[in-house]
Amino acid sequence: MKIISEQAWSYVLFDNGTHWILTFLLGGPVEIDVSVRLEDDEIMKIKQDGSFLSQLLEKFKANRSHYRDREVRPPVWP
Repeated sequence: MKIISEQAWSYVLFDNGTHWILTFLLGGPVEIDVSVRLEDDEIMKIKQDGSFLSQLLEKFKANRSHYRDREVRPPVWP
């Protein structure tokens, strides 16, 4: 696995050789970790503009419906 970007206690973005996976902590009454397989257009936007990653994280944290069908279970950490 190759780590592409990470922020301690927040997220890690990595390439597992097949997919880019974003694993992040989702707060609430209990902290949970969530892993999402990124789509090609999201990967391209991250490569073009690194700040897109923070926008994507906010989008995912705001509404689980944005990634529910791409969620990797159990969550993956490199």
